[in-house]
Amino acid sequence: MTTQAVFPFGLSPVPRDPTLLAPAYRSSPPQVKVDDLVGSIPDTSLVRRALKYLTPLLSVPILNHSYRAYLSAVAIVCIQFPEFEWDKEAFFLSCLFHDLAATPPNIRK
Repeated sequence: MTTQAVFPFGLSPVPRDPTLLAPAYRSSPPQVKVDDLVGSIPDTSLVRRALKYLTPLLSVPILNHSYRAYLSAVAIVCIQFPEFEWDKEAFFLSCLFHDLAATPPNIRK
């Protein structure tokens, strides 16, 4: 997949044939250090603005869940699909915003 460009919004085409997406390790993948995963969190002006906006809106558990969603995905991609190209900023932002509708002001009764 390194021959394909990352398209707008950080998305790359994924082959339809699942055998082309075979994980690098079927069992006993190498360990990933948490510090390496945390170091992959993008620190851009857009991410900082998003966090400034979201921090008062999201509860700590929901915000922590957003971080865990991102870090879990990074671990899987780095271990199982190291050749996969993706936009970490776009993905992190999607993880941050994915539960915004679950906040009290956005839930309709």
